[in-house]
Amino acid sequence: KALTLDIDQPKKILFIETNATNARLMVKLFQHIDNIHLDVAEEALLGVYKARTQKPDVLLLDLAANEREAMDVIEILATDPDTRAIPKLAFVGVSDQALERRLEELGVASLLTKPLNIEQLMVALQKVLQPGAEVKDELAE
Repeated sequence: KALTLDIDQPKKILFIETNATNARLMVKLFQHIDNIHLDVAEEALLGVYKARTQKPDVLLLDLAANEREAMDVIEILATDPDTRAIPKLAFVGVSDQALERRLEELGVASLLTKPLNIEQLMVALQKVLQPGAEVKDELAE
């Protein structure tokens, strides 16, 4: 299948992921999505640096692998004037109301459950990149 987000111009996503296997999986997925460039930071502090210097359109963070480290990164980015407005999407293994409430306070736009649900991810990206538009799901010819 070819996935297309209904966006008016190319967008950049920064995926902060310390698990190399998960990072490679996401890179392969985004190779099939038009108008999206995915950059990966495989270390938390490198992710903070890239977010500050490259100003991506969206940040993807994985709380499932190392929740404490990921929460620290989200807190840093949420309180930094240069990065607080960047939409953040977070992957979680198990969610509870306290975690959801804290992430909402920190400006996380959407929580995505693991294992990865590609449709859920595409809908969440569409909402933050081009509100009101729809994800196009087409069979590859």
